[in-house]
Amino acid sequence: MADSFLQKIEEKLVQLQKDSNKSSFDQVACLLLAKGVLLRNVGQNDTAAHCFETIIERQKEITRDTFLPPYAALELGITYFFSNRYDESLKWIKKAESNEKKFLSEALVHIRAHAFTRRIKEIKGSEHQHTHFVSDMI
Repeated sequence: MADSFLQKIEEKLVQLQKDSNKSSFDQVACLLLAKGVLLRNVGQNDTAAHCFETIIERQKEITRDTFLPPYAALELGITYFFSNRYDESLKWIKKAESNEKKFLSEALVHIRAHAFTRRIKEIKGSEHQHTHFVSDMI
């Protein structure tokens, strides 16, 4: 199922690139966000991260959908979380939370960011405790 969605997204991205003078980056960024989430869900974390990074790098080109860069930062943080790159994950989750632009679904970003931040702290705390336990045994 994800493959058919990815194929449709890719077709639309190609079409938008052909008509690049007619459209803003907003449409491309929205498609890249969806593509990145789908790719992450099928285990293609590196390619997913690239989609989110593209949105963040080109955020100045976004004219209407100002919610996209914070969502991309959050999704990038979540992608790093699932790659066990917790420090990178926290960095991007914090960037998503601290975005100065206000948008309608801001609360959702904060709720998801808080949940992943808490989970990372739990994981890192248990790793720290495990390390102390092992070193105490030696």
